[in-house]
Amino acid sequence: MNKILIQPKLFLFSLLCFLGFLTASTYADVKAVKLFNYEGSLKPVTTCMLGGKTKVIAPGPYDKTLRIWDFATGECEGVVGSHEGYVRSVTTCVVDGEIKVIAGYDNTFSSSLNVKKSEYVQNTIRVWDLKTGKCEHALRRHISTATAVATFVTDGKPKILSGSGCYGYRAENGYVHNDG
Repeated sequence: MNKILIQPKLFLFSLLCFLGFLTASTYADVKAVKLFNYEGSLKPVTTCMLGGKTKVIAPGPYDKTLRIWDFATGECEGVVGSHEGYVRSVTTCVVDGEIKVIAGYDNTFSSSLNVKKSEYVQNTIRVWDLKTGKCEHALRRHISTATAVATFVTDGKPKILSGSGCYGYRAENGYVHNDG
C-alpha cells in the first residue's frame, strides 16, 4: 500500500517521492501527517501536483493513468486518461476558468514487428480536461522521455514548458531543440 502524506500548511510545499512514499511539507516544518492511504501497485509514485485547493493529482504508479484525489475525504475521484507510457511528470494550469492537467511520459513502442521508426509512439506531453477526462492535445515532439513539464502565462495565454534529457521545447516557435 502506497501512502500519500501531506503537511497541514498547504502553501509553500516541497515534494519528496521515495520508494513509494510521497510527502509534502513546508520548508520551515518538515513534519508530515498522513492524509490517506490508497491501495494499488507497490511501485513508487514519481510525481504529483496540487490541482486547485482541494485536489491532489498523481499518476497511478506505473499503470499509465493519472488519478485525482480529494484532500478532505482521501477518496480517488477519478482516473484521467490512459497514457501510452508511464507518467513521469505532471502539472496543472487554468484555461478559461477550467483546470487542465499536463502530463509527460516516456515512449512505448508498437507491438507490430514491421513498424517504421516514424510510426513509433513518441515521447509525448498530453493536455487533459479535468472535468471530462478527455485528452485535448498531444504534443509529440520530444526525442526522449518527457521528464519535466511546467506552465506559465505570457500575454494572457497559457504556455507549456517541457524537457527531456538535453532537449527543450522552445515556446516562441513550438520546436524542440538540443542544447547539448
